Amino acid sequence: LMIRVSGLMNRQLEFDLRPLKVSFQHWRVLAVLAQKNGSSITDLSEYAVVPHSSLSRLLSRMEADGYVRRQIDAQDARTVRLYTTPLGEDMYRRILPMAVAIRERALAGMSAAQKTNLLELMNHMLERMQAPLGA
Repeated sequence: LMIRVSGLMNRQLEFDLRPLKVSFQHWRVLAVLAQKNGSSITDLSEYAVVPHSSLSRLLSRMEADGYVRRQIDAQDARTVRLYTTPLGEDMYRRILPMAVAIRERALAGMSAAQKTNLLELMNHMLERMQAPLGA
């Protein structure tokens, strides 16, 4: 059920993004970097829920389009950090109201308490799934 709801929301946003010539995966990367600018590719892959191999190609396109830039980590030269550019930040701000509208459509008719409860339950589920196996 969660997959169906998420899939429908994602498809709607993907459709809404077509005129901007960006994909839903672009949005995921920009949304993560809006919260965690300077993420490593590994962390970005985890938070954006994009496989590492797909993310590498996506980041190359996003870098070529001017949305993100890569920078070698000052403490660990083996690690690349990703940052949004001003163009990427602008695109994030353009997409955010679209994503919020879709979320609000999905939550329409719920009370504030139900919305809070849903968020708490989803955070609980996320914590359980991130816990080591058998915990």
